[in-house]
Amino acid sequence: MSEKKRILLIEDEEAISMGVSDALSSTGYDVQCAADGKVGLELGLTGAHDLILLDIMLPFVDGFELAKRLRDKRVFTPIIMLTAKGSEVDKIKGLSIAADDYITKPFSIKELIARIHAVLRRVDQKNVPNTVRVNDLVINFPRLEMTKDGTLIELTKKEAEILRYFIEHKEKVVSREELLENVWGYKGAHNVETRTVDIHIVKLRSKIENDPNTPNIIKTVRSKGYKFDGVIK
Repeated sequence: MSEKKRILLIEDEEAISMGVSDALSSTGYDVQCAADGKVGLELGLTGAHDLILLDIMLPFVDGFELAKRLRDKRVFTPIIMLTAKGSEVDKIKGLSIAADDYITKPFSIKELIARIHAVLRRVDQKNVPNTVRVNDLVINFPRLEMTKDGTLIELTKKEAEILRYFIEHKEKVVSREELLENVWGYKGAHNVETRTVDIHIVKLRSKIENDPNTPNIIKTVRSKGYKFDGVIK
């Protein structure tokens, strides 16, 4: 890495924090640690990090609430959640709120580093310009907003990532599993997880389509997924 990526590790278990911090530092990352949600939130709000590793079970402010507060303050630093919980509900909740990926404890350092690389690589990919015109929309990806008929509309980070991915792959049908893998970073998707894709698409259509019930930009391809059919200007 030519320039060190800065990682904020918010983890209250000292042994895990020290082990992860040492491993990431030796890999070439600049790591800052916080042992509770209050301090972690203060550091996260600075926006000074390239990625946040966020435990769910934290003193003072838990990981879900911390992530929500960051996004509410329009801090869109990528987040990988560290969780001891294995239920699909917790995974989907984390991904739906704000997280870019999750990893379940106990995890190997090798797997964690691979997840970090994958998230940072997705962030660094800029095949689509920062500002794009689609039909009557002007989309500003860095600011997570767009204008439609002169009205400013805010996008969530995940909505912007979905829209960018569709534009990047405008010539093909995109499956739900492909979106889960490339936008959420979620491997081995099952039926229960694919519903979160449908929910996000419904919300995105409510913002970008003139008639969400008859979409012209993101169309459903039965039994296959979705296809971007907007006109890029």
